[in-house]
Amino acid sequence: MASRKIVKSKHFFEEDFVESLAEVPVEKQEPWTDKTVFKYIGKPISRLDGYDKVSGTAVYSFDVILPRMAFAKTLRCPLAHARIKSINIDKALKIDGVYDIITYQNSPKIEWYYTSLLFDPHLRYEGDEVACIAARTEEIAKKALKLIEVEYEELPFVLDPAQAMKDSAPKIYEDGNILRGKPSEYERGNVEQELNEADIVVEDTFHTQVEVHNPTEPHCSVVNWDGD
Repeated sequence: MASRKIVKSKHFFEEDFVESLAEVPVEKQEPWTDKTVFKYIGKPISRLDGYDKVSGTAVYSFDVILPRMAFAKTLRCPLAHARIKSINIDKALKIDGVYDIITYQNSPKIEWYYTSLLFDPHLRYEGDEVACIAARTEEIAKKALKLIEVEYEELPFVLDPAQAMKDSAPKIYEDGNILRGKPSEYERGNVEQELNEADIVVEDTFHTQVEVHNPTEPHCSVVNWDGD
């Protein structure tokens, strides 16, 4: 059996640094060549979930129906930047089959993505959550959404990222438009040394189109309350 050791590594993932431990061999690995034989690399390996997805036997959240299941719908902000001046849910609550409605007025202050609160009266993008309805059916929830009365104070905004980072730009967050007040920095190796030793250095501004990962189901959840 090859001897191995435990190695700690640290890497940046989404919003924070993550430390992990891994067991790795201590023997020096030989570089791959054109004659190196691999078990998986370059081979037509089937996905473990491939058959279920193409045959229709895969079970998604939408397929899960539980006894007495409630359905939720979210009312979203129609403006790019706004503040809720007033919200009235009385008419929606009177509809038969509506269980409850959550807004910033009746929910605890839950931190949301490090920068705001869940159901924050300060709405920071078109589609931001204003209220959520739980009802007996999806149709009842949709009907109740239309009866929620909201008065918005429309706030200024900019759409260009470079403009948004200027001090003169409208503030989307209390401490500015850059998360935690400064850009996230990640580097490894000696960047300046490599640039100085490079044969050619090309500097430019590059733009790319939007990439969508096209999941096989929308973002959704099915939750079963069990006990306390």
